[in-house]
Amino acid sequence: FFFGRQATVELLVEKLEQFNFVPVIGPSGSGKSSVVRAGLVPALGEEWHVLDPIKPDEEPMSELRKALQSLFRRQSDLTQISSLLKTDGLLPILNLLPQSPVLKNGFQKVLLVIDQFEEVFTGCTLEEEREQFINCITAIQTQENSPLAIVTTMRADFVEQWLDYGNLVQTIQEQAVWLGRLQEDDLMQAIEQPVKILGYTFGEGLLDRIVDDVKAEKKSLPLLEFALTQLWEHRDRQQRELRYQDYREMQRLTGALNTRAEETYTLFLRTEEERKWAKCICMKLVRIGPDIRDNRLRQPRRNLLELGQNQEAKQQINEVIEILVDGRLLVTTKEDEVELAHEALMTGWERFIAWRQQNRDLRRLVQRVEDEERFWIDKDQDEQYLLQGGLLAEARERYEQLLMFLKPSTRAFYQKSRQKQTLVAHAFTEVKLREESAHVIRAIEADRLHEAAALSIQNLGISLQQLEGEATPIVQGGLRLIIDQVREVGCLNHSEDISSIAFSGDGKMIATGSEGEMIITDNHGPTNTIRLWDLKGNPIGQPFQGHKDYVLSIAFSPEGKMIASASADH
Repeated sequence: FFFGRQATVELLVEKLEQFNFVPVIGPSGSGKSSVVRAGLVPALGEEWHVLDPIKPDEEPMSELRKALQSLFRRQSDLTQISSLLKTDGLLPILNLLPQSPVLKNGFQKVLLVIDQFEEVFTGCTLEEEREQFINCITAIQTQENSPLAIVTTMRADFVEQWLDYGNLVQTIQEQAVWLGRLQEDDLMQAIEQPVKILGYTFGEGLLDRIVDDVKAEKKSLPLLEFALTQLWEHRDRQQRELRYQDYREMQRLTGALNTRAEETYTLFLRTEEERKWAKCICMKLVRIGPDIRDNRLRQPRRNLLELGQNQEAKQQINEVIEILVDGRLLVTTKEDEVELAHEALMTGWERFIAWRQQNRDLRRLVQRVEDEERFWIDKDQDEQYLLQGGLLAEARERYEQLLMFLKPSTRAFYQKSRQKQTLVAHAFTEVKLREESAHVIRAIEADRLHEAAALSIQNLGISLQQLEGEATPIVQGGLRLIIDQVREVGCLNHSEDISSIAFSGDGKMIATGSEGEMIITDNHGPTNTIRLWDLKGNPIGQPFQGHKDYVLSIAFSPEGKMIASASADH
Protein backbone atom coordinates (compact mmCIF):
# COMPACT_ATOMS: atom_id res chain seq x y z
CA PHE A 1 0.00 0.00 0.00
CA PHE A 2 3.03 2.30 -0.15
CA PHE A 3 3.12 4.53 -3.22
CA GLY A 4 4.96 7.68 -4.26
CA ARG A 5 8.67 8.19 -3.55
CA GLN A 6 9.57 5.49 -6.09
CA ALA A 7 12.64 7.44 -7.24
CA THR A 8 13.70 7.87 -3.61
CA VAL A 9 13.34 4.16 -2.91
CA GLU A 10 15.47 3.32 -5.96
CA LEU A 11 18.09 5.84 -4.80
CA LEU A 12 18.17 4.22 -1.35
CA VAL A 13 18.73 0.77 -2.86
CA GLU A 14 21.52 2.22 -5.00
CA LYS A 15 23.14 3.89 -1.97
CA LEU A 16 23.11 0.61 -0.02
CA GLU A 17 24.99 -1.04 -2.88
CA GLN A 18 27.74 1.57 -2.44
CA PHE A 19 27.78 2.36 1.28
CA ASN A 20 27.30 0.59 4.61
CA PHE A 21 25.87 3.67 6.28
CA VAL A 22 23.03 5.69 4.70
CA PRO A 23 21.30 8.55 6.55
CA VAL A 24 17.81 9.58 5.42
CA ILE A 25 17.25 13.23 6.35
CA GLY A 26 14.20 15.42 5.96
CA PRO A 27 11.91 17.83 7.79
CA SER A 28 9.33 16.70 10.29
CA GLY A 29 6.34 15.17 8.55
CA SER A 30 8.13 14.40 5.28
CA GLY A 31 7.66 10.62 5.54
CA LYS A 32 11.21 9.48 6.43
CA SER A 33 10.14 6.42 8.41
CA SER A 34 7.62 5.37 5.77
CA VAL A 35 10.03 5.58 2.84
CA VAL A 36 12.49 3.30 4.69
CA ARG A 37 10.17 0.85 6.41
CA ALA A 38 7.41 0.64 3.79
CA GLY A 39 9.43 1.57 0.70
CA LEU A 40 13.06 0.45 1.02
CA VAL A 41 12.65 -2.73 3.06
CA PRO A 42 10.17 -4.45 0.67
CA ALA A 43 12.37 -3.38 -2.27
CA LEU A 44 15.48 -5.19 -0.98
CA GLY A 45 16.39 -8.51 -2.47
CA GLU A 46 16.08 -11.90 -0.79
CA GLU A 47 19.73 -11.81 0.24
CA TRP A 48 18.94 -9.18 2.88
CA HIS A 49 17.87 -9.95 6.45
CA VAL A 50 16.21 -6.89 8.03
CA LEU A 51 16.35 -6.55 11.82
CA ASP A 52 13.47 -5.03 13.72
CA PRO A 53 13.94 -1.23 13.56
CA ILE A 54 15.21 0.42 16.73
CA LYS A 55 15.01 3.95 18.12
CA PRO A 56 17.81 5.44 20.23
CA ASP A 57 15.57 6.26 23.22
CA GLU A 58 17.24 7.10 26.55
CA GLU A 59 19.89 4.35 26.28
CA PRO A 60 20.93 4.01 22.62
CA MET A 61 23.83 1.64 23.33
CA SER A 62 21.44 -0.75 25.05
CA GLU A 63 19.09 -0.65 22.03
CA LEU A 64 22.02 -1.33 19.68
CA ARG A 65 23.21 -4.23 21.81
CA LYS A 66 19.76 -5.87 21.82
CA ALA A 67 19.48 -5.52 18.04
CA LEU A 68 22.85 -7.21 17.45
CA GLN A 69 22.21 -9.93 20.01
CA SER A 70 19.01 -10.88 18.18
CA LEU A 71 21.27 -12.41 15.50
CA PHE A 72 22.64 -15.01 17.94
CA ARG A 73 21.27 -17.66 20.28
CA ARG A 74 24.17 -18.95 22.38
CA GLN A 75 24.70 -17.21 25.70
CA SER A 76 28.45 -17.06 25.15
CA ASP A 77 27.92 -15.10 21.91
CA LEU A 78 25.49 -12.72 23.60
CA THR A 79 27.97 -12.07 26.41
CA GLN A 80 30.82 -11.54 23.96
CA ILE A 81 28.81 -9.04 21.90
CA SER A 82 27.88 -7.08 25.01
CA SER A 83 31.51 -6.96 26.16
CA LEU A 84 32.94 -5.99 22.77
CA LEU A 85 30.37 -3.28 22.17
CA LYS A 86 31.10 -1.74 25.53
CA THR A 87 34.89 -1.73 25.22
CA ASP A 88 35.77 -1.77 21.49
CA GLY A 89 32.68 -0.58 19.66
CA LEU A 90 30.86 -2.09 16.70
CA LEU A 91 33.67 -3.04 14.31
CA PRO A 92 35.01 -6.16 16.15
CA ILE A 93 31.46 -7.56 16.18
CA LEU A 94 31.35 -7.55 12.38
CA ASN A 95 33.83 -10.46 12.44
CA LEU A 96 31.31 -12.51 14.46
CA LEU A 97 28.35 -11.93 12.13
CA PRO A 98 29.27 -14.61 9.52
CA GLN A 99 28.85 -17.13 12.36
CA SER A 100 25.31 -15.93 13.02
CA PRO A 101 22.56 -18.53 12.42
CA VAL A 102 20.79 -15.88 10.35
CA LEU A 103 23.61 -15.46 7.82
CA LYS A 104 24.20 -19.20 7.76
CA ASN A 105 20.60 -19.56 6.55
CA GLY A 106 21.49 -18.00 3.21
CA PHE A 107 21.30 -14.28 3.86
CA GLN A 108 24.31 -12.30 2.67
CA LYS A 109 23.72 -9.02 4.47
CA VAL A 110 21.95 -7.65 7.52
CA LEU A 111 20.18 -4.27 7.59
CA LEU A 112 19.65 -2.33 10.81
CA VAL A 113 17.23 0.60 10.61
CA ILE A 114 17.65 3.27 13.31
CA ASP A 115 14.46 5.28 13.19
CA GLN A 116 14.02 8.77 14.69
CA PHE A 117 17.76 9.16 15.10
CA GLU A 118 17.22 12.64 16.60
CA GLU A 119 16.26 10.87 19.84
CA VAL A 120 19.98 10.48 20.50
CA PHE A 121 19.94 14.25 21.13
CA THR A 122 16.48 14.63 22.69
CA GLY A 123 16.16 11.42 24.72
CA CYS A 124 19.70 10.39 25.65
CA THR A 125 20.93 12.65 28.45
CA LEU A 126 24.37 11.11 28.95
CA GLU A 127 26.89 12.83 26.69
CA GLU A 128 29.35 9.95 27.02
CA GLU A 129 26.81 7.40 25.77
CA ARG A 130 25.60 9.70 23.00
CA GLU A 131 29.12 10.11 21.64
CA GLN A 132 29.85 6.38 21.96
CA PHE A 133 26.67 5.48 20.04
CA ILE A 134 27.32 7.92 17.19
CA ASN A 135 30.93 6.78 16.86
CA CYS A 136 29.83 3.13 16.86
CA ILE A 137 27.35 3.34 14.03
CA THR A 138 29.28 5.77 11.83
CA ALA A 139 32.48 3.69 12.09
CA ILE A 140 30.85 1.01 9.93
CA GLN A 141 31.20 3.18 6.82
CA THR A 142 34.97 2.53 6.86
CA GLN A 143 34.60 -1.25 6.49
CA GLU A 144 34.74 -2.96 3.10
CA ASN A 145 32.47 -5.97 2.48
CA SER A 146 30.72 -5.45 5.81
CA PRO A 147 27.94 -8.00 6.49
CA LEU A 148 26.02 -5.23 8.25
CA ALA A 149 24.56 -2.00 6.84
CA ILE A 150 22.80 0.76 8.75
CA VAL A 151 20.12 3.18 7.59
CA THR A 152 19.07 6.03 9.87
CA THR A 153 16.17 8.48 9.64
CA MET A 154 16.57 11.92 11.18
CA ARG A 155 14.86 15.28 11.21
CA ALA A 156 16.76 17.88 9.21
CA ASP A 157 16.77 20.41 12.06
CA PHE A 158 19.19 18.15 13.99
CA VAL A 159 21.90 18.05 11.31
CA GLU A 160 23.84 20.87 12.97
CA GLN A 161 24.00 18.97 16.26
CA TRP A 162 25.01 15.79 14.48
CA LEU A 163 27.92 17.52 12.74
CA ASP A 164 29.48 18.19 16.15
CA TYR A 165 30.40 14.50 16.33
CA GLY A 166 33.19 13.16 14.15
CA ASN A 167 33.96 14.01 10.54
CA LEU A 168 30.47 13.63 9.10
CA VAL A 169 30.44 16.39 6.49
CA GLN A 170 31.55 14.07 3.68
CA THR A 171 29.17 11.36 4.89
CA ILE A 172 26.19 13.70 4.65
CA GLN A 173 27.30 15.07 1.29
CA GLU A 174 27.85 11.69 -0.39
CA GLN A 175 25.83 9.07 1.45
CA ALA A 176 22.70 10.83 2.71
CA VAL A 177 19.33 10.76 0.99
CA TRP A 178 17.39 13.99 1.47
CA LEU A 179 13.59 14.13 1.52
CA GLY A 180 11.45 17.12 0.68
CA ARG A 181 7.69 17.45 0.39
CA LEU A 182 5.78 14.99 -1.76
CA GLN A 183 5.28 16.57 -5.16
CA GLU A 184 2.54 16.26 -7.80
CA ASP A 185 2.52 12.71 -9.22
CA ASP A 186 4.09 11.18 -6.10
CA LEU A 187 1.50 12.89 -3.90
CA MET A 188 -1.36 11.78 -6.13
CA GLN A 189 -0.13 8.17 -6.14
CA ALA A 190 0.33 8.10 -2.36
CA ILE A 191 -3.28 9.16 -1.86
CA GLU A 192 -5.07 7.36 -4.68
CA GLN A 193 -3.34 4.02 -5.30
CA PRO A 194 -4.04 2.26 -1.94
CA VAL A 195 -7.75 2.98 -2.42
CA LYS A 196 -7.71 1.68 -6.00
CA ILE A 197 -6.05 -1.58 -4.95
CA LEU A 198 -9.00 -2.27 -2.67
CA GLY A 199 -11.51 -1.47 -5.39
CA TYR A 200 -12.68 1.90 -4.02
CA THR A 201 -12.86 5.35 -5.60
CA PHE A 202 -12.84 8.95 -4.41
CA GLY A 203 -16.10 10.86 -4.61
CA GLU A 204 -16.40 13.72 -7.07
CA GLY A 205 -13.99 16.56 -6.25
CA LEU A 206 -12.60 14.82 -3.16
CA LEU A 207 -9.18 13.84 -4.52
CA ASP A 208 -8.46 17.32 -5.91
CA ARG A 209 -9.62 18.90 -2.65
CA ILE A 210 -7.26 16.71 -0.58
CA VAL A 211 -4.31 17.39 -2.89
CA ASP A 212 -4.92 21.15 -2.69
CA ASP A 213 -5.13 20.98 1.13
CA VAL A 214 -1.86 19.05 1.35
CA LYS A 215 -0.07 21.55 -0.89
CA ALA A 216 -1.32 24.42 1.29
CA GLU A 217 -0.14 22.89 4.56
CA LYS A 218 3.51 22.41 5.53
CA LYS A 219 4.56 19.17 7.25
CA SER A 220 1.23 17.71 6.19
CA LEU A 221 1.93 13.97 5.69
CA PRO A 222 0.99 12.97 9.27
CA LEU A 223 -2.23 14.99 8.91
CA LEU A 224 -2.86 13.35 5.53
CA GLU A 225 -2.34 9.89 7.01
CA PHE A 226 -4.80 10.64 9.79
CA ALA A 227 -7.40 12.17 7.47
CA LEU A 228 -7.24 9.26 4.99
CA THR A 229 -7.58 6.75 7.82
CA GLN A 230 -10.66 8.61 9.05
CA LEU A 231 -12.11 8.67 5.55
CA TRP A 232 -11.52 4.94 5.20
CA GLU A 233 -13.38 4.24 8.44
CA HIS A 234 -16.37 6.26 7.19
CA ARG A 235 -16.30 4.84 3.64
CA ASP A 236 -19.49 3.99 1.80
CA ARG A 237 -19.24 0.19 1.60
CA GLN A 238 -22.20 -0.18 -0.77
CA GLN A 239 -20.97 2.34 -3.32
CA ARG A 240 -17.32 1.45 -2.52
CA GLU A 241 -16.50 5.13 -2.32
CA LEU A 242 -14.76 7.67 -0.05
CA ARG A 243 -17.14 10.62 0.24
CA TYR A 244 -16.55 14.38 0.04
CA GLN A 245 -19.25 14.96 2.69
CA ASP A 246 -17.32 12.93 5.29
CA TYR A 247 -14.14 14.86 4.54
CA ARG A 248 -15.96 18.15 5.02
CA GLU A 249 -17.57 17.02 8.28
CA MET A 250 -14.21 16.02 9.76
CA GLN A 251 -13.05 19.60 8.96
CA ARG A 252 -10.77 18.48 6.15
CA LEU A 253 -7.04 17.98 6.44
CA THR A 254 -6.16 20.27 9.33
CA GLY A 255 -9.31 19.60 11.33
CA ALA A 256 -9.51 15.81 11.09
CA LEU A 257 -6.89 15.14 13.75
CA ASN A 258 -8.29 17.73 16.18
CA THR A 259 -11.83 16.46 15.67
CA ARG A 260 -10.85 12.84 16.31
CA ALA A 261 -8.75 13.74 19.36
CA GLU A 262 -11.56 15.85 20.87
CA GLU A 263 -14.09 13.06 20.29
CA THR A 264 -11.87 10.61 22.14
CA TYR A 265 -11.20 13.09 24.95
CA THR A 266 -14.78 14.28 25.50
CA LEU A 267 -16.81 11.15 24.67
CA PHE A 268 -14.71 8.22 25.84
CA LEU A 269 -13.08 9.81 28.89
CA ARG A 270 -16.13 10.12 31.08
CA THR A 271 -14.89 11.74 34.29
CA GLU A 272 -12.72 14.75 35.12
CA GLU A 273 -10.32 12.38 36.88
CA GLU A 274 -9.82 10.38 33.67
CA ARG A 275 -9.27 13.58 31.69
CA LYS A 276 -6.73 14.77 34.26
CA TRP A 277 -4.80 11.53 33.78
CA ALA A 278 -5.04 11.87 29.99
CA LYS A 279 -3.34 15.26 30.24
CA CYS A 280 -0.62 13.88 32.55
CA ILE A 281 0.01 10.92 30.24
CA CYS A 282 0.21 13.02 27.08
CA MET A 283 2.58 15.52 28.69
CA LYS A 284 4.81 12.68 29.94
CA LEU A 285 5.15 11.61 26.29
CA VAL A 286 6.62 14.98 25.30
CA ARG A 287 10.07 16.34 26.03
CA ILE A 288 9.75 20.08 26.49
CA GLY A 289 12.33 21.89 24.37
CA PRO A 290 14.29 25.02 25.35
CA ASP A 291 11.99 27.10 23.14
CA ILE A 292 8.64 26.15 21.57
CA ARG A 293 10.06 23.05 19.82
CA ASP A 294 9.09 19.88 21.64
CA ASN A 295 9.74 16.25 20.79
CA ARG A 296 7.93 12.96 21.22
CA LEU A 297 9.18 10.82 24.08
CA ARG A 298 8.46 7.12 24.58
CA GLN A 299 7.82 5.89 28.08
CA PRO A 300 7.57 2.37 29.51
CA ARG A 301 3.99 1.82 30.63
CA ARG A 302 5.24 1.15 34.17
CA ASN A 303 6.63 4.70 34.37
CA LEU A 304 3.22 6.13 33.49
CA LEU A 305 1.47 3.87 36.00
CA GLU A 306 3.81 5.14 38.72
CA LEU A 307 2.14 8.54 38.42
CA GLY A 308 -0.64 7.02 40.54
CA GLN A 309 -0.28 7.12 44.32
CA ASN A 310 -2.25 3.92 44.92
CA GLN A 311 -3.44 0.80 43.12
CA GLU A 312 -6.82 2.30 42.22
CA ALA A 313 -5.14 5.30 40.55
CA LYS A 314 -2.70 3.03 38.68
CA GLN A 315 -5.61 0.97 37.32
CA GLN A 316 -7.38 4.12 36.17
CA ILE A 317 -4.23 5.36 34.40
CA ASN A 318 -3.95 2.05 32.58
CA GLU A 319 -7.59 2.27 31.47
CA VAL A 320 -7.01 5.80 30.15
CA ILE A 321 -3.94 4.62 28.20
CA GLU A 322 -6.03 1.92 26.53
CA ILE A 323 -8.79 4.41 25.66
CA LEU A 324 -6.24 6.73 24.03
CA VAL A 325 -4.69 3.78 22.16
CA ASP A 326 -8.13 2.71 20.90
CA GLY A 327 -8.68 6.31 19.76
CA ARG A 328 -5.35 6.13 17.86
CA LEU A 329 -3.89 9.02 19.86
CA LEU A 330 -1.29 6.73 21.42
CA VAL A 331 0.48 3.58 20.25
CA THR A 332 2.25 0.84 22.18
CA THR A 333 5.26 -1.28 21.25
CA LYS A 334 5.90 -4.96 21.84
CA GLU A 335 8.19 -3.89 24.72
CA ASP A 336 5.09 -2.26 26.27
CA GLU A 337 6.30 1.26 25.70
CA VAL A 338 3.82 4.05 25.01
CA GLU A 339 4.20 7.04 22.68
CA LEU A 340 2.12 9.56 20.77
CA ALA A 341 0.70 8.07 17.60
CA HIS A 342 1.66 11.14 15.57
CA GLU A 343 4.10 13.96 16.14
CA ALA A 344 1.36 16.04 14.49
CA LEU A 345 -0.77 15.63 17.62
CA MET A 346 1.44 18.21 19.34
CA THR A 347 0.57 20.83 16.75
CA GLY A 348 -2.75 19.57 15.36
CA TRP A 349 -4.73 18.98 18.55
CA GLU A 350 -5.69 22.39 19.92
CA ARG A 351 -6.16 21.15 23.48
CA PHE A 352 -2.69 19.57 23.41
CA ILE A 353 -1.18 22.84 22.16
CA ALA A 354 -2.69 24.61 25.18
CA TRP A 355 -1.34 21.94 27.55
CA ARG A 356 2.16 22.32 26.13
CA GLN A 357 2.08 26.06 26.74
CA GLN A 358 1.34 25.60 30.44
CA ASN A 359 4.07 25.43 33.12
CA ARG A 360 6.89 24.98 30.62
CA ASP A 361 9.55 26.07 33.12
CA LEU A 362 8.19 23.67 35.72
CA ARG A 363 8.11 20.76 33.27
CA ARG A 364 11.65 21.51 32.13
CA LEU A 365 12.66 21.36 35.80
CA VAL A 366 10.97 17.94 36.08
CA GLN A 367 12.94 16.75 33.04
CA ARG A 368 16.23 18.01 34.49
CA VAL A 369 15.60 16.18 37.76
CA GLU A 370 14.68 12.98 35.88
CA ASP A 371 17.80 13.33 33.72
CA GLU A 372 19.96 13.62 36.83
CA GLU A 373 18.26 10.56 38.32
CA ARG A 374 19.15 8.51 35.22
CA PHE A 375 22.73 9.79 35.38
CA TRP A 376 22.91 8.81 39.08
CA ILE A 377 21.60 5.31 38.27
CA ASP A 378 24.11 5.01 35.43
CA LYS A 379 26.86 5.85 37.94
CA ASP A 380 25.78 2.95 40.20
CA GLN A 381 23.89 5.31 42.53
CA ASP A 382 27.07 6.92 43.79
CA GLU A 383 26.20 9.65 46.32
CA GLN A 384 28.44 12.21 44.65
CA TYR A 385 26.06 12.20 41.66
CA LEU A 386 22.96 13.11 43.67
CA LEU A 387 21.22 16.43 43.04
CA GLN A 388 23.17 19.39 44.32
CA GLY A 389 23.77 23.10 43.89
CA GLY A 390 21.31 25.37 42.13
CA LEU A 391 19.23 22.52 40.66
CA LEU A 392 18.58 21.02 44.10
CA ALA A 393 17.79 24.46 45.51
CA GLU A 394 15.26 25.11 42.72
CA ALA A 395 13.69 21.66 43.13
CA ARG A 396 13.44 22.20 46.89
CA GLU A 397 11.77 25.60 46.41
CA ARG A 398 9.18 24.22 43.96
CA TYR A 399 8.82 20.70 45.34
CA GLU A 400 5.10 20.96 46.11
CA GLN A 401 4.45 21.88 42.46
CA LEU A 402 6.78 19.15 41.20
CA LEU A 403 5.22 16.42 43.30
CA MET A 404 2.36 15.45 40.96
CA PHE A 405 4.77 15.07 38.02
CA LEU A 406 7.39 12.88 39.73
CA LYS A 407 7.22 9.11 39.85
CA PRO A 408 8.09 7.43 43.21
CA SER A 409 11.67 6.60 42.24
CA THR A 410 12.33 10.25 41.32
CA ARG A 411 10.77 11.43 44.58
CA ALA A 412 13.06 9.04 46.47
CA PHE A 413 16.04 10.34 44.48
CA TYR A 414 15.15 13.91 45.45
CA GLN A 415 14.71 13.01 49.14
CA LYS A 416 18.05 11.21 49.18
CA SER A 417 19.68 14.28 47.62
CA ARG A 418 17.99 16.52 50.18
CA GLN A 419 19.21 14.35 53.07
CA LYS A 420 22.75 14.38 51.68
CA GLN A 421 22.63 18.17 51.37
CA THR A 422 21.37 18.47 54.95
CA LEU A 423 24.16 16.28 56.29
CA VAL A 424 26.81 18.22 54.39
CA ALA A 425 25.30 21.56 55.42
CA HIS A 426 25.14 20.47 59.06
CA ALA A 427 28.74 19.34 59.03
CA PHE A 428 29.88 22.59 57.41
CA THR A 429 27.81 24.70 59.81
CA GLU A 430 29.11 22.87 62.87
CA VAL A 431 32.71 23.40 61.76
CA LYS A 432 31.99 27.10 61.28
CA LEU A 433 30.29 27.35 64.69
CA ARG A 434 33.28 25.71 66.39
CA GLU A 435 35.56 28.33 64.85
CA GLU A 436 33.26 31.17 65.92
CA SER A 437 32.93 29.74 69.45
CA ALA A 438 36.69 29.89 69.78
CA HIS A 439 36.43 33.63 69.03
CA VAL A 440 33.84 33.93 71.84
CA ILE A 441 36.18 32.31 74.36
CA ARG A 442 39.09 34.55 73.32
CA ALA A 443 36.88 37.66 73.66
CA ILE A 444 35.80 36.58 77.17
CA GLU A 445 39.42 35.93 78.20
CA ALA A 446 40.33 39.44 76.95
CA ASP A 447 37.43 40.91 78.95
CA ARG A 448 35.64 42.03 75.75
CA LEU A 449 32.29 40.86 77.03
CA HIS A 450 30.12 42.94 74.69
CA GLU A 451 31.96 41.48 71.70
CA ALA A 452 31.65 37.97 73.14
CA ALA A 453 27.92 38.44 73.73
CA ALA A 454 27.36 39.73 70.17
CA LEU A 455 29.28 36.77 68.68
CA SER A 456 27.32 34.28 70.80
CA ILE A 457 23.97 35.72 69.68
CA GLN A 458 25.15 35.70 66.05
CA ASN A 459 26.18 32.03 66.38
CA LEU A 460 22.76 31.21 67.82
CA GLY A 461 21.09 32.78 64.78
CA ILE A 462 23.29 30.79 62.37
CA SER A 463 22.54 27.57 64.23
CA LEU A 464 18.78 28.12 64.32
CA GLN A 465 18.60 29.13 60.66
CA GLN A 466 20.86 26.52 59.08
CA LEU A 467 20.23 23.57 61.38
CA GLU A 468 16.43 23.68 61.18
CA GLY A 469 15.79 25.34 64.55
CA GLU A 470 18.50 23.50 66.49
CA ALA A 471 20.91 25.27 68.88
CA THR A 472 24.02 23.06 68.99
CA PRO A 473 25.68 22.23 72.33
CA ILE A 474 28.72 24.37 71.47
CA VAL A 475 26.47 27.39 70.82
CA GLN A 476 24.60 26.80 74.07
CA GLY A 477 27.94 26.52 75.88
CA GLY A 478 29.02 29.92 74.54
CA LEU A 479 25.78 31.52 75.77
CA ARG A 480 26.27 30.00 79.23
CA LEU A 481 29.78 31.46 79.38
CA ILE A 482 28.34 34.90 78.65
CA ILE A 483 25.64 34.50 81.31
CA ASP A 484 28.32 33.51 83.83
CA GLN A 485 30.16 36.77 83.09
CA VAL A 486 27.11 39.10 83.46
CA ARG A 487 27.57 41.77 86.14
CA GLU A 488 25.92 45.09 87.03
CA VAL A 489 27.68 48.10 85.53
CA GLY A 490 25.44 50.94 86.71
CA CYS A 491 22.09 51.28 88.46
CA LEU A 492 19.55 54.06 87.97
CA ASN A 493 17.67 53.83 91.21
CA HIS A 494 14.07 55.01 91.19
CA SER A 495 11.94 53.91 94.11
CA GLU A 496 9.17 52.94 91.66
CA ASP A 497 8.92 51.60 88.09
CA ILE A 498 10.54 53.55 85.27
CA SER A 499 8.09 54.27 82.44
CA SER A 500 10.34 56.16 80.00
CA ILE A 501 14.02 56.72 79.25
CA ALA A 502 16.10 58.82 76.83
CA PHE A 503 19.77 59.56 76.07
CA SER A 504 20.94 63.10 75.44
CA GLY A 505 22.22 63.88 71.97
CA ASP A 506 25.87 63.90 73.11
CA GLY A 507 25.39 60.59 74.93
CA LYS A 508 26.53 61.97 78.30
CA MET A 509 23.22 62.09 80.19
CA ILE A 510 20.22 59.84 80.72
CA ALA A 511 16.73 61.08 81.57
CA THR A 512 14.19 58.75 83.19
CA GLY A 513 10.53 59.18 84.04
CA SER A 514 8.80 57.24 86.80
CA GLU A 515 5.47 55.52 86.71
CA GLY A 516 4.65 55.63 90.40
CA GLU A 517 7.33 57.57 92.34
CA MET A 518 5.69 60.47 94.20
CA ILE A 519 7.33 63.31 96.16
CA ILE A 520 5.17 65.32 98.61
CA THR A 521 5.94 69.05 98.45
CA ASP A 522 4.39 72.05 100.17
CA ASN A 523 3.61 73.75 96.90
CA HIS A 524 2.44 70.94 94.64
CA GLY A 525 1.42 67.95 96.68
CA PRO A 526 2.05 64.44 95.26
CA THR A 527 4.03 64.48 92.00
CA ASN A 528 5.75 62.05 89.58
CA THR A 529 9.36 62.74 88.71
CA ILE A 530 11.91 63.00 85.93
CA ARG A 531 15.52 62.40 86.94
CA LEU A 532 18.87 63.02 85.21
CA TRP A 533 21.82 60.61 85.50
CA ASP A 534 25.37 60.30 84.30
CA LEU A 535 26.50 57.13 82.55
CA LYS A 536 27.67 55.53 85.81
CA GLY A 537 24.23 55.86 87.41
CA ASN A 538 24.93 58.93 89.58
CA PRO A 539 22.04 61.41 89.86
CA ILE A 540 22.56 64.88 88.35
CA GLY A 541 20.83 67.65 90.33
CA GLN A 542 17.35 67.35 91.83
CA PRO A 543 14.38 65.52 90.31
CA PHE A 544 12.08 67.44 88.00
CA GLN A 545 8.61 67.61 89.56
CA GLY A 546 5.19 68.66 88.44
CA HIS A 547 3.55 65.73 86.66
CA LYS A 548 0.58 64.46 88.61
CA ASP A 549 0.40 61.15 86.73
CA TYR A 550 3.10 58.80 85.43
CA VAL A 551 5.42 60.01 82.70
CA LEU A 552 4.59 58.55 79.28
CA SER A 553 7.60 59.76 77.29
CA ILE A 554 10.75 61.89 77.45
CA ALA A 555 12.87 63.48 74.72
CA PHE A 556 16.00 65.66 74.76
CA SER A 557 16.32 68.60 72.42
CA PRO A 558 19.06 68.06 69.78
CA GLU A 559 21.61 70.23 71.67
CA GLY A 560 20.70 68.51 74.95
CA LYS A 561 19.75 71.74 76.85
CA MET A 562 15.99 71.11 77.12
CA ILE A 563 13.70 68.17 77.92
CA ALA A 564 10.17 67.65 76.68
CA SER A 565 7.91 65.23 78.53
CA ALA A 566 4.34 63.97 78.43
CA SER A 567 2.36 62.33 81.20
CA ALA A 568 -0.94 60.55 81.48
CA ASP A 569 -2.62 63.75 82.74
CA HIS A 570 -1.08 66.34 80.36
